[in-house]
Amino acid sequence: MGVNPTNELDVTDLGRLDPHASTTEVTTWRGRKALRLEGLVILPTSLQEAHLTRRFEVKADEPLELTFGFSDELCLKLDDRVLFTGKNNFSGMSDRASRGYVEPGAYSVGCAVSPGVHRLSAELKVSEGFGWGLVVALRGSGVRWLPAVLG
Repeated sequence: MGVNPTNELDVTDLGRLDPHASTTEVTTWRGRKALRLEGLVILPTSLQEAHLTRRFEVKADEPLELTFGFSDELCLKLDDRVLFTGKNNFSGMSDRASRGYVEPGAYSVGCAVSPGVHRLSAELKVSEGFGWGLVVALRGSGVRWLPAVLG
């Protein structure tokens, strides 16, 4: 699951992504163009808010670790239980952490799940005018991501 906002989506501007790859799909989401690429959704900055959900399955009792980075505001839930809520905004140039960047692995939370299908959801909001995003990694020995869907 990841969000990388752009002002206007134009696949030809996304040089690092192959728009012809079998896992890439240009679609419409909330009346705007969006690009889906396994685990990554690129949305226009004009949305101001995104609600993202991804399902996964585990076969046995499993301790999991979620590592993530975000900007600007995030509420991260597992099966409707809040795991994390916070803000990461620009607060100066004194060090990298104060710049409010989306840094993979900047935050971490552990949790345990029982066997079955689970839902990871994120509510991401813009509170500054110069960029926002989310990157999440879920670590566990028996985790299997289920197919992503837009809508």
